[in-house]
Amino acid sequence: MPPAPRGPHPAPPMLRMAQPPATRRSPSSSPRSTPRSTCVKPVVMYTGIALYASCLLFWWLAMRGDANRLQVSRWSSSVLPHTNSELYAEASSTSNSVADTLLETFARGIGASTPELLELHRRHHIPDFKCIGWRQTEDCSPDGPRDVGRDMNCGGVVNAGASGYCLLRDEATGQEVQAMRLSCTSLRNRTTFKCSQAVDFVRVAPQKHFKVDIFQGGREFVKTRMCYGDRFLKSKHFQLTPWENLPWHNIEDTLLDYARDASQL
Repeated sequence: MPPAPRGPHPAPPMLRMAQPPATRRSPSSSPRSTPRSTCVKPVVMYTGIALYASCLLFWWLAMRGDANRLQVSRWSSSVLPHTNSELYAEASSTSNSVADTLLETFARGIGASTPELLELHRRHHIPDFKCIGWRQTEDCSPDGPRDVGRDMNCGGVVNAGASGYCLLRDEATGQEVQAMRLSCTSLRNRTTFKCSQAVDFVRVAPQKHFKVDIFQGGREFVKTRMCYGDRFLKSKHFQLTPWENLPWHNIEDTLLDYARDASQL
C-alpha cells in the first residue's frame, strides 16, 4: 500500500527572465540635441550690435555733411557780400570747381571793393592791385625766358620746383607789378600756393600803423595764474612746478618784445 502523502507539495519557484541592465544614455554631442535658443541668441546679439553701429555711422556722416555745407555757405556769404552778377557769371563759366570760382572772384576784387576797404587802402596808401595770373619762366630763375605754355590764372596751383612770378596790375595807374618771384628752389617739397594770395599779401604788408590791443595791455599770464597753477591748483596727486622754473617762463615777454619791434618797422 503506498504511503500517504505528508502534506501539500511546495509551489515551484517563479521563473523570471533576466533583463539586461538599463543603460544610461550619455548626452549626445550632435547639433540636433543642442537647444535652439543657444544658437539664436548670439546671432541676434551680433546683428543688433552691427545695426546700432551702422546707424551711428550714418548719423555721424549726415551731421558732418550738414556742418560742412553750413560752413561753406557762411564763408561764401561773408566773402561775397556784394557780388557783381556779370563778373561772377563769367568766373563761374571758366572754372569747374566751386572753390576755385570763389577764390578767383575774390582775387579779382569781387566783394573786396567795399567802401570801407577802399577808404582803408587810401588812408594807408595801399594800391588797389588786381591779380592777372602766374607767369612761368625757364632756367630756374624768375628772370629767365618766358614759358607761356605753362602760365596759369590766379586760381592755379603753383607747385614746388616752378620758377616765375605772379603778375599784378594797379587799377588806378595800370602799372604791372611782379610779386612772389620764385626760383625752382624757393619752395620746399610739396609746398604750393596761388597767386591770389599775392594780392592779399600786397594789401596787408604796408599796413604798418595797425596796432593790436595786447601790445599796449601788458602781460596777460599774470592775470590768469589759474592756468598754470601758481596758487589755485593744489593736489597731493600732482607735483606742480612753479612758473618761474619752467624753461618757457619768459615766452610772453619775448613775444611782446617781437610784437613791439614789428610795429615799429
